[in-house]
Amino acid sequence: MQPYLNKTRASSMAPCGATYSGMGVYTAAFFASWPAGKQPLKPLLDAAMASKMLSGELYQGIWEDVGTPERLTALNERFPSGSASQ
Repeated sequence: MQPYLNKTRASSMAPCGATYSGMGVYTAAFFASWPAGKQPLKPLLDAAMASKMLSGELYQGIWEDVGTPERLTALNERFPSGSASQ
């Protein structure tokens, strides 16, 4: 993997409104050195950034935060039964 996102660049993106959305593709190796069990993702991402082993992209398409049942319900109401794909 060719790293191209580091802490400096990630920090400089914040004023423009960019944020980590929670979308990610990870390999099992990414988690291999961390203890098993539930834990925050941020320390792993920070360590990967410090090691320059993290890459990222600024997604500029349509995106909706459906992180709660209420948000998912609201989105489903906006786009009933498949109309979102049209």
